[in-house]
Amino acid sequence: MTRAYRDDVTIWVVGDEDGYGDYSYGSPRLLKGRWEDVQEEFISRDGEKSFSNANVYLNQNTVIKLGDYVYKGVSENVDPSLLDDAFPIKKLSAIPDLRRVRTELRAIL
Repeated sequence: MTRAYRDDVTIWVVGDEDGYGDYSYGSPRLLKGRWEDVQEEFISRDGEKSFSNANVYLNQNTVIKLGDYVYKGVSENVDPSLLDDAFPIKKLSAIPDLRRVRTELRAIL
């Protein structure tokens, strides 16, 4: 699966809220992943129908969570919410390979 990871992907881990509705972000991390520009309907954790902006497939060892921001390409911006093409993770799933040896993470943005 790792041979399919050819896209540069920047990830920001979302920190705590500052009490005024703004969030802090960790330093941007550059990873290799597979970016898929696709708009799909999905059901969010709270049961609402929503549409994705993209899907990103990452290595199973990548530490990410709902709300973290993902950007296709390289960025050193400290606030991903200021980028037009950086999206928060809306849903996460783990996909095992056929032999159940490796698992791939799918982040719906």
